[in-house]
Amino acid sequence: MSQFSAQVFPVIGSDGRKIALSPLFQLDTGNLAAVELPFDNLHVQDDARLLSLSEVLRTSGAIFATGFVCAPMGIQELATPRLPEIMAALCRSMGTEPASLCLFFPDTLCLKLGLPALEQLLRFKRLGFRLGLDIENLNCMPGLFIEKLPVDVLRLSTMDTLALTEDPEAACAVLDFIRYAGNLLMLPAAKGLSSSGQMNMLRDMGVRIGQGPLFSSTSLTDATS
Repeated sequence: MSQFSAQVFPVIGSDGRKIALSPLFQLDTGNLAAVELPFDNLHVQDDARLLSLSEVLRTSGAIFATGFVCAPMGIQELATPRLPEIMAALCRSMGTEPASLCLFFPDTLCLKLGLPALEQLLRFKRLGFRLGLDIENLNCMPGLFIEKLPVDVLRLSTMDTLALTEDPEAACAVLDFIRYAGNLLMLPAAKGLSSSGQMNMLRDMGVRIGQGPLFSSTSLTDATS
């Protein structure tokens, strides 16, 4: 794993707490592609989530020279029409642009909300945010709906990548997914990478960005401690 190195600084919040970040790597080069600010509860209050984002954005220039910050979003971000403008103003107040953030939404939530979700994602996109879609179950992926979304990244779930190396049908489904993403000009990514064999297989198939337990030895919060 020595080719995957994250030369970064831990992010310390204004209250002194250390903010945990997870690395996402470019599988073909081993370079750091992005960092993700995980939220244990997608229904955490908006102000708390925005505070954590602001702390990361405040120091993002010191984290890495290129790349972006990923953040998983939930129902509040899709259901509050004014929130894209608020988040864009937050970015600029921290000296960065909305393009420095990639907001990930679950595909099932987008499908559940339907047209309002599409309209909200368009608001985010027009303001310059990157958008990602987390595919919660590849077998139930709402393909026709996804084709209408202004999404930059499609990300496979941990369960879909775990089945990859032992199930030929699962491998074919993942390959179809990668081709599907390419046809839509969306970047294929994957969660849950836990072994070098799994990573190599996904990379050879065409997955561009990966994250997971395989990279746990590269802790962004402990990189300089």
